[in-house]
Amino acid sequence: MGLLDYREADLRDRRWWTRVRWAVDYLSSQHCIKIYEHKLQQQLALLPTLTDDRAERCWKNADRLRHRIINEMAPWVTPGGKSLRDVALDMRQQWADIWGDPNDPAVQAEMNRLLAAWEEVRDGYTRLD
Repeated sequence: MGLLDYREADLRDRRWWTRVRWAVDYLSSQHCIKIYEHKLQQQLALLPTLTDDRAERCWKNADRLRHRIINEMAPWVTPGGKSLRDVALDMRQQWADIWGDPNDPAVQAEMNRLLAAWEEVRDGYTRLD
């Protein structure tokens, strides 16, 4: 079976098209990442053989490619800005500011209650044969 199972396709269902878009976006992003990684490896392989001036340009190109890879993997991270870890911590703090500390038992109980309700709704949308 491939990435998309057309046996389950309902071309009139927007949720199916949303899943298709997510899958295609993911594949496109992975493809870009591979291309940028190969270009980055090529630039880094050239560094030892170049003069200082050309090595500096090569290093800048490699750095640009590294930022492109990061942008594909985490588009919310600005190049030259915070590290991925710092961005993740900021996102966690923003979530905690809105919904509460996820380590708080009361917040965990509410999350579990909402998850159970969501699963109940989701199970109601299962395909009827």
